[in-house]
Amino acid sequence: MILPTTQQPIIAYISGVLGTLIGADLTNIGKIGSLGTPYASIGGAGTFDGIFLSGILAVLLS
Repeated sequence: MILPTTQQPIIAYISGVLGTLIGADLTNIGKIGSLGTPYASIGGAGTFDGIFLSGILAVLLS
């Protein structure tokens, strides 16, 4: 299915952001229990940069 050109950057951005979130955070959620800390922070500055840059690159390439 070919999307209209106005929707391609939107879907590319959402796909880039969700792909990074799922790959960086959700796939490692099972390791939180083995850390031995009372709380865990999901994400961080590096993950945020990766999410933002992958979204922007996806829009530029679409």
